Amino acid sequence: MKDKLSRFTQFPWYPFLFGAFPVLALLVNNLGQVKWIAGVRPLALTIVASIFIVLVLRLALGDIHRASFLTMLWMLLFFSYGHIHLLLQEEKTEPDPDLTLLLAAMWLFLALLAFWWATRPRLRFENSARAL
Repeated sequence: MKDKLSRFTQFPWYPFLFGAFPVLALLVNNLGQVKWIAGVRPLALTIVASIFIVLVLRLALGDIHRASFLTMLWMLLFFSYGHIHLLLQEEKTEPDPDLTLLLAAMWLFLALLAFWWATRPRLRFENSARAL
């Protein structure tokens, strides 16, 4: 029993929670305007997408903890893009395509940097499952 509990707590659940959080937060903030059932499809989609990314990265990297940590970073970048874009666009009166292109290039660079960082052989991500 203790071994099963240990395996359960050591499994990296956090990428799926990071994927579910933006959908649930949006749903909670708009609960007066929409029914809760409206959040089921986007929630399922984000969880399935995070599972898919973790599995593909697990095959590519050979480590579930590295794959989970990288998936979490990529989900964080994906869900923060629109917020940062709106924050930077706030001061302008019309859309700026250069800002969109620049921000997309920066996000791509950050995603590649996260991949490079997660693939460093000296780094260990097993303890991140407990902390996150």
